[in-house]
Parts: sequence; C-alpha cells; structure tokens
Amino acid sequence: RTITYMALSHNKIDTAGIRALADSLKYNNTVVAFYLYLNQVTDEGAREIAEMLKTNCSLRYINLGSNHITDIGAAYFLEALQHNDTLLDLELKQNYISHEEMGRIKKALEDNTDNLKRDEQRYKEMAKNVKFGNWNRSKLMVIGQGRAGKSATVRS
Repeated sequence: RTITYMALSHNKIDTAGIRALADSLKYNNTVVAFYLYLNQVTDEGAREIAEMLKTNCSLRYINLGSNHITDIGAAYFLEALQHNDTLLDLELKQNYISHEEMGRIKKALEDNTDNLKRDEQRYKEMAKNVKFGNWNRSKLMVIGQGRAGKSATVRS
C-alpha cells in the first residue's frame, strides 16, 4: 500500500523529528496531506519543512496549526512557495504569525490554485488534439510538477 496521508498531530514532534520527516518527504511523490497539528514545531522546524517544499511536488495540504511558528517561520514558507506551485493549503492557525504574513501566504497559495487551474485547462485542451495510433517504442515526456526532462520508454 501507498501512504497518501501522514497524520502526526499531538505527538510532541520537535525540530529533530521534523528534520527527519522533511528529509523523507523531499522527493516523495505520493503523500498529499501532512498533519502536524499541535506538536512542537518552531521556526527551525518550519525552515526544514519549507526546504522540503522546494523539491516536493505531491503535497497539497499541510496542517501546522497550534505550534510555535512566528513571522520568521512564515518567511521561510513564503520563500519556499516561490519554488513550489503545487501546495494548495498551508494551515497555520494558532501560531505566532502576524496578519500581514498570513495574508502574504494566503496570496501565494491562491496563486498556486490559479496556476493549477490554468494547467488543468491547458492539459484538457491538449488531450482533445491527441491522436492515438501505433506508438511502438515512442518516448513519453512527463510534463508539469516541476520535473522537466524526465522521460520514459513506452512499450506496446
């Protein structure tokens, strides 16, 4: 079985634990939701998660509510969202983050949502023009998700 949701709320996970989790998710492509509500995540833990977000392209939702994250940690997330266009929701309620920083994060996440909607429409348009036939040993280029250049051989 494949893990798609990691629910680790109420576990007193500290920076060392967050670092290990972030390292394991850096190149993971199956986990879409990561729940860390009510742990001991600080700005250092936020930095670890933000670094992971720069390469992870599967996470859509992260819940970091009721931790110890300040505007410093929020700044790490804002910087990471410049590199990640797949995260759609970052729950940060009941931390120590100003309304201004929360507004900036909300705007960055809204941009991600808009980008994904545009990509989905573009792929639907492209799919209308696909003609199926004998591919033999054609190359399939995987597009999107920030992993340009990945290819695979399709065997029929």
